[in-house]
Amino acid sequence: MNELYGNELRVWDVATRKEVKRIDVGAGGEGILIDPVRPRAYYAVSAGNKLVVIDTKTMTVIKEISGFENPDGMDWFVAK
Repeated sequence: MNELYGNELRVWDVATRKEVKRIDVGAGGEGILIDPVRPRAYYAVSAGNKLVVIDTKTMTVIKEISGFENPDGMDWFVAK
């Protein structure tokens, strides 16, 4: 679950409706994209002008990509 005005991305278990983990990403964000192939999630940290890559097995930030201006929604496509 994203938080535009917080510093964390919150992970919830849908079946139990319980919070599993809070991941500090440094600023608020808006867009979340789950990689359909690899155990990765991409989170647009809008207030921090960056994108973070999260390992969905360990629920940890594995990479930060800065230099964006207020990133938001994302989409997945396959090049042909």
